[in-house]
Amino acid sequence: MSRLVLQESDSLFLSSLGDFGFEPADGSFYVTDQFAGRLLQIDRSGRIARTFGRKGTGPGEFAQINLMFSRGNELFVNEGRQSVFHVFDRRTGQVQGGRRHEGIFRDVRLVGNTAWLGMQNSTHGTAVARWDLDSDSVRYMIPLPREYRESQPLAGIYSSVFVVPWADTLLVGYAGSDDLHLATQGGTLVDTVSLPIRARRGVPDDIVKRLPKLQWPEMIASASALFGLGRFADGRVAAVHLDQVVNGSSFTADGFVSVLSADRRRACVDGALPLSKDTSPRVLFRGDTLFVLQQRLTEDERAETSITGFLLNTDRCRWLPVDR
Repeated sequence: MSRLVLQESDSLFLSSLGDFGFEPADGSFYVTDQFAGRLLQIDRSGRIARTFGRKGTGPGEFAQINLMFSRGNELFVNEGRQSVFHVFDRRTGQVQGGRRHEGIFRDVRLVGNTAWLGMQNSTHGTAVARWDLDSDSVRYMIPLPREYRESQPLAGIYSSVFVVPWADTLLVGYAGSDDLHLATQGGTLVDTVSLPIRARRGVPDDIVKRLPKLQWPEMIASASALFGLGRFADGRVAAVHLDQVVNGSSFTADGFVSVLSADRRRACVDGALPLSKDTSPRVLFRGDTLFVLQQRLTEDERAETSITGFLLNTDRCRWLPVDR
């Protein structure tokens, strides 16, 4: 385990955790600040090396800043309220243009010049978009699960969709489901894997009927939420689940990590993920390492932001069979 503390100052700090990304060119991290409407680039020493964007509604400005990804010297940062990706030059921070989109994004994986987007699109009833960045063409695929089409509370509260691409297949996960769907890159579903539950809450079978009977914020504490998917080089898949805990007006979470074998027949499930109780975290997979971005209050009641790397070693796992 390694821990990197951000070198923040009174004028340059992270006020509200947003998306969490990685820059392969130099190993730095990106973090979106939802309150300030900007993206921060963090170098490997914890220094805030550059900022992108600001609060607003014009070019390169954000009223609702969401996920990001980079391609070469292009940095794509999503403005959720206006449904546009602002494109920056990552070397200079200058705005280069914008790309319109539709749907609710939560995950993006870049393979060559193709961006695979985990997203709910109610117009098309789909969960994944294949975006060719060179031609700017988008193909919507993979039907949303029946529960998401039938339940607006489920689709709204557990809205995140995650996608992991292989050479010819995709693995798709939903925040409000214990199932992972395997599909071809053409969009045909070929298999469903249900991750076993050992310590986390899981998703109740009657979640669609239960949610409308609950009040906010009890709704978000009614099920485990899938919070991230990552792929090892050998084909294994790691999943992070959060059991949200509501305490008055504050939200914290208990975290769990599961690993699915490459043949998708066994799983090592619900290893405890140590998290701060001061804020909900953000997670990022890079190879066999899980990075966790979180904040905690220090003894003098200052917010300390850190990135912790956990090496996902399954040598001592107790593997369980997977339902398919």
